[in-house]
Amino acid sequence: MVRKEDNNPASQFCMECQYVSYYSFAKEVNHGLLYAIYVAELSIMLFSEFLVRLVGLLLHGQSKEAELID
Repeated sequence: MVRKEDNNPASQFCMECQYVSYYSFAKEVNHGLLYAIYVAELSIMLFSEFLVRLVGLLLHGQSKEAELID
């Protein structure tokens, strides 16, 4: 059997659609990953700010207690 090249325009169109579909899917995945990284960075930044303020309040409270004891 000899395999013929498929010159049907409909099948070529389907291949182009499939390529565009994969490209748009990869683009959406890329945007999703970038969004997830952004949310993770923002969460880490806010959590570290919270920890800094909490430690500051605890140290400030300890210094007030030390003044009261003296």
